[in-house]
Amino acid sequence: MSIGGTGVVARVTGSGLIAADSGLSCSGFSAGAGTGIEDLFQLYATGSGNVATIDFTGINNADAYTLPAGGGDIVTTLATVSLGTNISHKMSTSQGGFLDGSITTKGLRFDLTGISSSTVRTARWFDQSGAVVQVGRTTSASGVLGTIALTGQTASLGTQTLLTGNTTSAGLYRVSFYVKTTTAGDAADNLTATLAWNDGGAQTEVVGFLGGGGTNSNVTPYTAHALDTNNAFSHASVVVRTAASQNITFTTTLTSPGAGTPAYSIDARIEALG
Repeated sequence: MSIGGTGVVARVTGSGLIAADSGLSCSGFSAGAGTGIEDLFQLYATGSGNVATIDFTGINNADAYTLPAGGGDIVTTLATVSLGTNISHKMSTSQGGFLDGSITTKGLRFDLTGISSSTVRTARWFDQSGAVVQVGRTTSASGVLGTIALTGQTASLGTQTLLTGNTTSAGLYRVSFYVKTTTAGDAADNLTATLAWNDGGAQTEVVGFLGGGGTNSNVTPYTAHALDTNNAFSHASVVVRTAASQNITFTTTLTSPGAGTPAYSIDARIEALG
């Protein structure tokens, strides 16, 4: 292949690939309508023998693509590209995130699977610096904040874990509860929740519920959620500090001294406050 009278600068190999001759270069090359490389061309790495294809069948007429000055990587659908001295950006199906450029095992990932198809959600930042409050959304594990969502409960609950402590989990947390009577029992039937944590010493607290409906209709904190009225609800939030490698858990106690057979649902969330 000869361009601009400079001589042969490229050749077609036996496998049909275009190879540039060593030491030669050209400039000022352009192709008019109906000329140039059609639809796609291939890149060949002589060291590995790998072949990549650049496909431009989807371009529109008069599309223009400009490469900025300076070196760098081109971002693709499934690529990692450096955005700075120690930051990289990685894209994958339904996820995006950042990797530390010097420690590739350290990163931050954004999970987009909860967003509806053909929908763009906006997350707005306030004009101030600060830490992001994190909320549990799955089963608790080391380094993973938990969530509890149970329905149709007819008995006390054993230990439910919202924080599985590790060496970096020391800090302040807020635990929130929402309890609802789904099947009414007798007047004496009730439910309590007991939170447990360790701030350097073992701590427990019987949660003080607020609520509405039936016996729960008041704004003064009380201990038990009454189970005598269907659809009555209670809620509570407790802020605790925990030491490193310590769990945050809760249990419930259902008291039904008579012949009532109450049932309830309970939701619990934990937030990391820093």
